[in-house]
Amino acid sequence: MTLTRRALTAIAIVAGVSGVTGAFLSYRRSEEHQHAMTCLAAYMAFIQVVGGPEEESIGRLKTCEQSAAGEEPIHLGAREHPFVVTRYEACLAAHLLISSDLDKSLAQQKQYCQ
Repeated sequence: MTLTRRALTAIAIVAGVSGVTGAFLSYRRSEEHQHAMTCLAAYMAFIQVVGGPEEESIGRLKTCEQSAAGEEPIHLGAREHPFVVTRYEACLAAHLLISSDLDKSLAQQKQYCQ
C-alpha cells in the first residue's frame, strides 16, 4: 500500500467516525429538546386548564424533567373529572404542535387552553 493510499484510508476512517459521532450527538440533542418541549407543554397545559397550587404545578414539571425521554408522566390522574382531562389533553396537544405548526398551535391554544 502506498503512502498516499494509507493517508486517504486514514482520512476516510476519521471522516466516517466523525460523521457517525456527529449524527449520534445531534440525535441526542434532538431527543433532549423533545423531552424538554414535552415537559414544558404539559406544565403549560396543567396550569392553564387545571390550575391549583403553584407547588403542584412545579412538582409535576420537575418530575417530568427528571423522567426518561419518552416516559414523561404528562397525563392527569384518575381523580380528575373527565371533562377536565379532555380539555387538558386538547390543550397539551395544542402546545405540542408549537414546534411544527405555530399558527395552528396558537389557534388551538386559544380554543382549548383558556
